Amino acid sequence: MTNKRDFLKLLGAGVLGAAGIRALAPEAASRGGATASEDVFERILKDGILRAAYIVYPPYFVKDLNTGALSGLYYDMTMKLAADFGVKVEWVEEVSFSTPFEGLYTNRYDIVAANIWPNGSRARRADFTRPVCYNGFNVYLRPDQTHRFKTLQDLNRSDVRLALVEGEGFVPIAQEICPKANFLFLPNSVSNAELVLQLMTHKADATFLEFAFANNFLREHPNAIAPLMQDPLQVYPCGFSIARHQPSFRSLLDTLVETMVNTGFVEGLLKKYESASGDFIRVAKPYQSMAFS
Repeated sequence: MTNKRDFLKLLGAGVLGAAGIRALAPEAASRGGATASEDVFERILKDGILRAAYIVYPPYFVKDLNTGALSGLYYDMTMKLAADFGVKVEWVEEVSFSTPFEGLYTNRYDIVAANIWPNGSRARRADFTRPVCYNGFNVYLRPDQTHRFKTLQDLNRSDVRLALVEGEGFVPIAQEICPKANFLFLPNSVSNAELVLQLMTHKADATFLEFAFANNFLREHPNAIAPLMQDPLQVYPCGFSIARHQPSFRSLLDTLVETMVNTGFVEGLLKKYESASGDFIRVAKPYQSMAFS
């Protein structure tokens, strides 16, 4: 069982990342429709450099607190994309899930290497490549509450407290599923670790977490939380984010992503970084396997 003091030390160190479906900050979303002024594809060809922003969120992207070394699923995929295109990667900026796209339009970076789930607000500010995989999420509880909550309907009661981050994509889902529940809203700047802390300190009965984060957390803190169900509540695609109205760059990335998926490169990385089966949902093959007699 996780010791609260140890957990708080990890939380303070910032190693647990931020939630993958943070909605855009209101001021950013309201400025929708921006486009990059230059042809990003031509500039990368000319300079030979792909400028990338990233969001630290294990296991998708990891930054060593002591050495600054980068690793993770999106780090490896971005390095492979650049190598296949014949250019180098320049890791120029760490960004957050609340405002990841600003630098695309101020010429600071060309791509955001992060598992930003597409939604209507984000589609106003960015374009998204083909998915490299899919990510699901679930409702998580304290293990001692699994006898109390068996289904989603069990959460739809006025005596149930659900911890959520204000403005994130989970909020409308939870409010639709559990309109009678009491919601404990945390500020948009906090991480998923704060949501788990609400469970551990008995301030909330349940919260919503991605499979990859939850499984990674459980690997470090066995039996600290438990899923309400085995199947994902919903599923979203994970790709790369770029500026809107860049058709040549988008076409290039889609081709490179499709190649990485079809050659098995992505599968190798998913196996490398998943903590448990089901962390990452694979992209279905676009063809039917041949039967040889």
